[in-house]
Amino acid sequence: MKRHWLAMAVSICALALAPGTALAGESGGGGQEVQQAQTAGNENSTEQSASSEASSQQANVNVPIAVNSPYSNNGDVDQSNGAENNASSANYNSTEQENQQNQGGAATGVTSNDGGSSDGGNGGQQVDQSQSASNSNSTSQSAESEAESEQTNVNVPIPVNSPGSNNGEVNQSNNAENNASSANHNSTEQENQQNQGAAATGVSVSRGGDPSGGNGGQEVEQTQSANNENSTDQSASSEASSRQANVNVPIAVNSPYSNNGDVNQSNGAENNARSANYNETEQGSRQNQGGAATDVSVSGGSDPSWKGNGGQEVSQSQSASNSNETSQSAESEASSEQLNVNVPIAVNSPYSNNGDVSQSNNAENNAYSANHNSTEQQNWQNQGAAATGVSVSGGGDSSCCGYESGKGNGGQQVDQSQSASNSNSTSQSAESEAESEQANVNVPIAVNSPGSNNGDVNQSNNAENNAYSANHNHTDQSNGQNQGGAATGVSVSRGDDPPGGNGGQQVDQSQSASNSNSTSQSAESEAESEQENVNVPIAVNSPCSNNGDVDQSNDAENNAYSANHNETDQDNWQDQGGAATARTS
Repeated sequence: MKRHWLAMAVSICALALAPGTALAGESGGGGQEVQQAQTAGNENSTEQSASSEASSQQANVNVPIAVNSPYSNNGDVDQSNGAENNASSANYNSTEQENQQNQGGAATGVTSNDGGSSDGGNGGQQVDQSQSASNSNSTSQSAESEAESEQTNVNVPIPVNSPGSNNGEVNQSNNAENNASSANHNSTEQENQQNQGAAATGVSVSRGGDPSGGNGGQEVEQTQSANNENSTDQSASSEASSRQANVNVPIAVNSPYSNNGDVNQSNGAENNARSANYNETEQGSRQNQGGAATDVSVSGGSDPSWKGNGGQEVSQSQSASNSNETSQSAESEASSEQLNVNVPIAVNSPYSNNGDVSQSNNAENNAYSANHNSTEQQNWQNQGAAATGVSVSGGGDSSCCGYESGKGNGGQQVDQSQSASNSNSTSQSAESEAESEQANVNVPIAVNSPGSNNGDVNQSNNAENNAYSANHNHTDQSNGQNQGGAATGVSVSRGDDPPGGNGGQQVDQSQSASNSNSTSQSAESEAESEQENVNVPIAVNSPCSNNGDVDQSNDAENNAYSANHNETDQDNWQDQGGAATARTS
């Protein structure tokens, strides 16, 4: 009953593969061969540069001169400058590279003999498959912004032999807001997908006569190679600055009761500089291989001198690598220079320059630099292979009658090799500087001018400087490798003299995975204030002078923050399953 079932099954296979069947009494089929090769490559280079500048220069100058003109130029003097400068530079880039490769191949040989002498089986069938894929990308981004303002107020009233002149109030003010922003945004995604499926099959069937020829060894060779390479260079620089000055120099010569108006000088500035780099890189390779080398030899004749199968072999190789390099530099500077100068000079001019003097500087400087980088690298490799040889003999005569005993299967072999690597290098540098320079200068000079320069003097400086530098980096590297291989040899004889045994079955499996990462981070912040109030009253032969109150104050808040944040995750998953089996009965 078992023989009848086997004959039916082989008959069905023979019908399905009828176009490749050799007739009885003929030599077997020659070796069938399938060769497939795929090569894909993507290469990209991007370079971006953005630059912005916003600036303003403002000046007010008042120089009233009175000669032999009493009671002149007594109107108030108001001088003011207001400026807002905004400079923004940005680069945006997104790159996606992908390769998809699929291969499917089958080499099949079928030989069938119903009688006579079938001295030749199938030649070895062979399938060769090769896939190669690569992605290469290079990105360079540069963003630079500058916002600045220069503001000046100058008042120089000069009365000569002009008593009672230039007694109006003097109000000088500067106000500026400067914003500079530079940013680079980049995203890179690289992926390779490779799939291979192959089958090399040999079938020899004999129902009578002399089944002396088995099949040649079947062979499947599969190779996959995938590579991703990326380089990113980002540079962002921002500068926001203010230069402000108020100058009042009233000069009275032989002009009593002059320049007695109040003097108010003020500077106000807000400077914001922001530089940032954002980068995200994803690299992945997926590789799948499935191969089967199978040989079946069946003899139903009376002579068990048939020859068994040649050794079947499946060879699989996978290689995947990801390489990434990121360089980021962010630099920001926010600064203020503020100056108030009041130098009243009275010569032979009693009761002059007696107005109050108020000088003030106010500044807020914010510098922000940051780098953000995320790198993800992954390789997935899967291999499944089976090398199988089956020999079945139904002969009835033993070797004692002069016949040679049949031969079993050659050794089946599975070779599997996987190699995966991830390499990443990240360099980040962030630098921020926020600073203020503030000065108030009052130098009243009285020569032969009694009762002069008696007004109150108020001088104040106020500054807030914030410098922030930070680097943020996250790296995730992983490799997943799976191998499953089976080498199987089966020899079955239903006669008196069993065939020869199987050759040694062998499964060789190799896995190699590596992750390499290098991270360098540098963050530097500086917040600084320089504040100065100067009051130098000078009286020469000028009694009852310089009797006003003097109030001087400095107030500063400086905050410097530097931080580096790094997270690295590296994983390797490796699974192997192999079986080498031989059975002879």
